[in-house]
Amino acid sequence: MNWLNQLCGGVARYIRDQVCTDADDRLIKAYLEVAGKLGAKLVVADLLSDDGTQRIMRECLAPLIARDALDRVAEPLSDAINSHIAGKRGISKADPSKVTEAETRKFLTFLPPQLTLAFGAQAAA
Repeated sequence: MNWLNQLCGGVARYIRDQVCTDADDRLIKAYLEVAGKLGAKLVVADLLSDDGTQRIMRECLAPLIARDALDRVAEPLSDAINSHIAGKRGISKADPSKVTEAETRKFLTFLPPQLTLAFGAQAAA
């Protein structure tokens, strides 16, 4: 498993544990609703452009893009990412692959415009 997948897994774990504890159930329900409409023609872009799916994703990502996210979320998010990566690699948390709080702050700084682009592109599709 590569580092980027582990990073995303750590962010997802933080969201599941701290923000939207029912995210998986809600996203599965949204998937089933879209799949019921489109059947075998369903592709990921269809799911991402669905209003219900976008609403769930926005709600789950909201604390990461809030104005105070850098001060409120950076440290616990960094800890969650590092814990997830360490667990996947079977290593201690003190490792060269550690995601620092400063790196997490940088990630959180770039996240809002990226999500705007992603959601905007899906809305236009």
